[in-house]
Amino acid sequence: MTILSRYIAVSFLRNLLYTGVSLVALVLVANFFGRIERVFSSWDALLDFIDSSARSIPSIVEQMQPIMVLLAAMFTFSGLSRNSELTAMKVAGSGPWRLLRPFLLVLVPVAALAYVNQNYIHAAVNPLGSDSSDEPQRSFWRRIGDAVSQVVDQLTFGELAAQATQRRSNARPMYHI
Repeated sequence: MTILSRYIAVSFLRNLLYTGVSLVALVLVANFFGRIERVFSSWDALLDFIDSSARSIPSIVEQMQPIMVLLAAMFTFSGLSRNSELTAMKVAGSGPWRLLRPFLLVLVPVAALAYVNQNYIHAAVNPLGSDSSDEPQRSFWRRIGDAVSQVVDQLTFGELAAQATQRRSNARPMYHI
């Protein structure tokens, strides 16, 4: 790998890390503010929220990885273009495939990490029957023996209506006068 390829690869990895951390933090903060009343109801609820948030990170990364890669590539090329480095590389004789080769070489380990995350880490962090939240999950990954499979819970209309009615009857008023 040449110095130029290494420079592009390091720039891409740095942007991938920044976008990944930013997007995961954005989702976790949105989740926190969506459940803020329940989180501060007791210390146990806060600890349960922290535990469920930590367990949801592999799932968030799995869902956000395509957009993280796209944004990191855009940020890398815009940074190279902003500093006229991309123009200098083209003038020096680097073709489009030579400029894309570092991205492709970096994306092979990124794809391997995505495979490991989806098939091993996500199943290890969320073992069967360890759901700590009181909300039903619709789709989740579970380890069954040596295989990891996606389990989809499909509710009928009657079950969905019964859950909605139960939540409405258990709801507390927002404002106390």
